[in-house]
Amino acid sequence: MFDQLKRKVHHRNWPEVAAVVSDCKAHSPGLGTDLTGTCRPGYYGVIFTYVVDGKTYDGGLISGVAVQKGDTFPLRYDPQNPSHNSADPLPNWTRVYDVVFCVLISALLAWAWLKR
Repeated sequence: MFDQLKRKVHHRNWPEVAAVVSDCKAHSPGLGTDLTGTCRPGYYGVIFTYVVDGKTYDGGLISGVAVQKGDTFPLRYDPQNPSHNSADPLPNWTRVYDVVFCVLISALLAWAWLKR
């Protein structure tokens, strides 16, 4: 959940486009696709494409929900480099914010507990 919030903030000014699912591969043991090609519950690698200014780009992500070839979802892309998109891993510097956030919350909780 926190990672999704960071992604929204990090990519908020990027333009949005519709990404189209082109493939789905199960990553959990014993899982796969059913006869219709729909991924069964678990975690799957999703391959998708998106078009910016007439050029097609590929991307991938890990999903916890069932997807099917042809499904679409909103995706943001870097206008300076459309091959970078909001499904790409966040830069390492964003992890610093995780640590700072956790330290601040812990300090706030400790302060509140000591005040009572």
